Amino acid sequence: MPLRRLIGTSGNVADVDSNGNVKTNLPMNPAQAGFVNILAEGEEIGSAGDGRLDVGQDTLLFEDFIDGAAIDAIKWHRYATTQTLVQSGGFLVLNNSNINTASTGSMVQSIMYFTQYGEGAVYAKLDALVTQLALVNNATELGFGTLLTQAATAGLSDFVGFRWRPDGTFACELWWGGVQIASAVVAAPSANVLHAFELKMTKDEAEFEIDHVELAKITVPAGYPSITSSARLPLLARTYNPTFQPSGATQLKLGGCVVAQKIYDTNKLWQTAMTAMGRGAYHSPITAFAQTANHANSTNPASATLSNTTAGYATLGGRFQFAAPAGAATDYALFAYLVPAGYRLMVTGLSIACVNTGGPVATTETILDWALGVNASAVSLATADNFTTNAYAPRRIPVGMQSFLVGDLAGKQAQNVMANFDTPLCVNGGRYLHVILQVPAGTATPSEVFRGDVMINGWFE
Repeated sequence: MPLRRLIGTSGNVADVDSNGNVKTNLPMNPAQAGFVNILAEGEEIGSAGDGRLDVGQDTLLFEDFIDGAAIDAIKWHRYATTQTLVQSGGFLVLNNSNINTASTGSMVQSIMYFTQYGEGAVYAKLDALVTQLALVNNATELGFGTLLTQAATAGLSDFVGFRWRPDGTFACELWWGGVQIASAVVAAPSANVLHAFELKMTKDEAEFEIDHVELAKITVPAGYPSITSSARLPLLARTYNPTFQPSGATQLKLGGCVVAQKIYDTNKLWQTAMTAMGRGAYHSPITAFAQTANHANSTNPASATLSNTTAGYATLGGRFQFAAPAGAATDYALFAYLVPAGYRLMVTGLSIACVNTGGPVATTETILDWALGVNASAVSLATADNFTTNAYAPRRIPVGMQSFLVGDLAGKQAQNVMANFDTPLCVNGGRYLHVILQVPAGTATPSEVFRGDVMINGWFE
């Protein structure tokens, strides 16, 4: 093959290196510069104008790893008609009863809704499998969506997602106010295999991928102002049998999901993201997903027995009351909350209020000295460090004092104790957060009852 060289109109020749690569210097003069596109994974990286590169950091909006034996009631609404839902083996299983009766269905819908912001895509990755290929007279749906009524067998209202359709086909679909406005029929994913279903949804279009392979990109049809009639949609996973009985039963198994806001940097703090997805310190992150504070409806708190080794209350703060004790240097475990294994409790602040609800303060003043105990391995405040046996004493943090003078009557309130922690306190899973009370001065008076509230601010992660 003859030698070929690059020769310009000026007669200049481009040189090459020992590997045959052309050695080129790009022009420094903007008027002489050519046009270059930067690509990432085959897509063009855009410009924000004014000579600035368009960059953005994804913001985590929602996540459920689907761990444990109970559907997370903080994250999901559940709907079922005859069919059943369970969480087992790392899957949230729809139609666990595996029935094919007509007019039955099961569905989960995220409590959290996700907002479309112009070109800033809302991204979802849903790991899921179906136990059957598309069946005639069965519909299975996975994506973002709402229903015309809140019933497992109701018709779709707004929907952007994947759909195993009652005609036995599989498609990527858009629905607008109860009307299907766009659909792309594609090959159905294999049954009984876990797939990664990915969606990118903007106001004007949606992209659909399975296992990182693009199936379709659907643009909003002419005449429609947006991709759905509502700018806010929850996650939706559903399987149901409409008015006729399918030939077999199918299950939809959700194995984990994540939703993120792309492009737009919302400057949302991590603790904000955690509490938005149901990880606020005010409710437990594990079953039964109940509130963490001692605060029953229309009920006075039971009187605590003050002790150094047992907890007055096993809650994360809340209401308390106790009879005035004699002054002593004893630390009392008024509250001792066990952080669930696998989670961390991040504490950013607390407040403590206390009022005398009984007889007058007698004989001597009453002083309440408050502290937090962080990361103890046991309820007892007498626990000592023994790293050989994994015993860990509480790390005590003083937070303030309150006082009542002799003669203070019922209704007298001490000054509130408040503390904010710019650096959050971290309590590891399987360890305790204590609210510690010492009463260095006081007179034991059964009729003198102190009542108050402890509020703990923070989140679980």
